[in-house]
Amino acid sequence: MAVIAAGTLSLIGIWVASIPKKMPYRAKSYVFPVILCIGTAALMSCYYQDWFSISPLLRVIRLFR
Repeated sequence: MAVIAAGTLSLIGIWVASIPKKMPYRAKSYVFPVILCIGTAALMSCYYQDWFSISPLLRVIRLFR
């Protein structure tokens, strides 16, 4: 846990040090992330159940052994 905490704190430190204080803020559109989430949810619910499991990956690894 200490390693994870140290990594997180170092990334926050780098982020704070590299972002200027007076950076202008522009809101981004949420259209693309929403479409991506809906598409992923549709694929996960409509297609074969084992598509998003580790079993196809294990079959490929066994082929190349």
